[in-house]
Amino acid sequence: MSNPHLRWRLDLPVAVEDAATEWLMAQGATATYREADPPHTFFAYFPPGRVPPDVAGLAAFKGVRLLEAETFADEDWLAKSREGFGRFEVGSRFLVKPLWDEDPVPEGRLALVVNPGLAFGTGGRDILAFDNDPDCGPAMAEFIDLNAHLLDGRTPFRHFVGLLDDPQVRGPYQVLLANILLETIQELLPGMAEVAAPGGRLIASGILAERQDEALVSLVLGGFRPLRVVREGEWIAILAERT
Repeated sequence: MSNPHLRWRLDLPVAVEDAATEWLMAQGATATYREADPPHTFFAYFPPGRVPPDVAGLAAFKGVRLLEAETFADEDWLAKSREGFGRFEVGSRFLVKPLWDEDPVPEGRLALVVNPGLAFGTGGRDILAFDNDPDCGPAMAEFIDLNAHLLDGRTPFRHFVGLLDDPQVRGPYQVLLANILLETIQELLPGMAEVAAPGGRLIASGILAERQDEALVSLVLGGFRPLRVVREGEWIAILAERT
């Protein structure tokens, strides 16, 4: 494994969290994170090539124990993220299915047809959707056209192709949703931090579970505090708060 990152998994009481975090950052940690769900494990991350601190230094903080020290490396996940896309149910009414799926729709379900070969998005009242992929504009128009039977002539969202510095993007926003490759989320994080309201929420999804550590570090460094991680199969979604 070349240029591995280092992760410490710690049992760290909340009472000493601030002091211990300050020490860890002074020792070269690039990010720290506490799990939102029990047992509320605490993690510290160190960059490649960095000599980790002496574990004995943790003794200065009452009740702190190093549970595990492990390494993880960056990998090329692009091919994995482009693997097959099948139909799936959303809530009690909808069925999302790809354009090529001609199987019958179960009774009581409304089909939302998407073309995963291109960028696509959904929205609701007063929603602004954008993508930096030139294919996104036609894809969003196609999405509206494919689902005209559900929209009854309404436009579900405003959309454009561009970046967060586009004049159409006006903040601050209380909620941001980024359902896209982790690499793109990382590129957009500085802009999302600028347009997010203080305490605003970011839902980052479409992330492979195997890249959870990398995603959490990126969010913390980008100005967002992770609150919760939800996993379904090999995918995760992260709820984070603008700090």
